[in-house]
Amino acid sequence: MLKYMRKVFIVAAMAFLAMGAQAQNLVKNGNFDTPLNNEKTYASIPSTEDWFAFDKTNGATTISPATDDEKHGNAVQIETTTDNSWYKAYLGQRIQGAEKAVYTLSFDMKALTDGAQVRFFIRDAKNDNLFIMREGFDLSDESTKNQSAAAYSRVIKKAGRWSKVSASFDFSKTVNAFASIKGVESKGGTVTEAPVSDATLGDFVIVIQLQTKDSKALIDNVSLTKK
Repeated sequence: MLKYMRKVFIVAAMAFLAMGAQAQNLVKNGNFDTPLNNEKTYASIPSTEDWFAFDKTNGATTISPATDDEKHGNAVQIETTTDNSWYKAYLGQRIQGAEKAVYTLSFDMKALTDGAQVRFFIRDAKNDNLFIMREGFDLSDESTKNQSAAAYSRVIKKAGRWSKVSASFDFSKTVNAFASIKGVESKGGTVTEAPVSDATLGDFVIVIQLQTKDSKALIDNVSLTKK
């Protein structure tokens, strides 16, 4: 009887922990159980707190609901026919209520073309020049002058397999430019770091996009969790 009760307690504790971990995900509908509604695309960030397709490419990038194998079921397909700048086309979700902590943005990706390159970042919902900083990014480090302090980029070399993509962001810091330090300085600008505001913590957008032309990929199981 004692062994049985111990097993019941362990199972209940594991279930409680699993529920707690799930509750920490700030992303809504991260597994796309409710398919993406792409009947309308947006050229500005909408008020919706669900997934949306942002497009300023006049259809050169398409973002649409899709289905895959039994394990993944519903997903989102992104397809590009031209190179894609950070502000032109992406899958996004507007989120509220983060804390001043490090969060990990994670998702599954299945490249449908070899060499598909995904880029992801987190931006203020209202200010086009305000981004959550990458964790550990040092603006004074010469080795990072050619990198964005805001965005991560990953290349999936071989098509046809699901891969886990993840990276962390420091929600205590913001940066005022998306481009690399070198790129901004070449135009006479300065990349600066600042403490995050309550306004940004209360209203930001996660962005997932493909960068290069003639690329296609599926996205699923998106999460944003405190590290």
